[in-house]
Amino acid sequence: MGVFEFLAVLVVVSTIGKVVTAFGERRALPPAAASTSDDVAALREAVGDLGTRLHRLEEERDFYKELLEAPPKARSLQAPNIE
Repeated sequence: MGVFEFLAVLVVVSTIGKVVTAFGERRALPPAAASTSDDVAALREAVGDLGTRLHRLEEERDFYKELLEAPPKARSLQAPNIE
């Protein structure tokens, strides 16, 4: 292996190392922000609201499901007694 080949391999290995290092730095997660008690309270309230909305939607879904599955009632029309 001559000097030229050694330098070529050195440049390739160095370039690959720089690319891998730069890629690893970009994938790092941003630091987590400190949570305050106000943030936690707001999050609890939002989760509670979502739970309430979900419960209402489930009730509405069940109502319409029962409505669709109900057997059709026979509608008998009687003519009014006109004399």
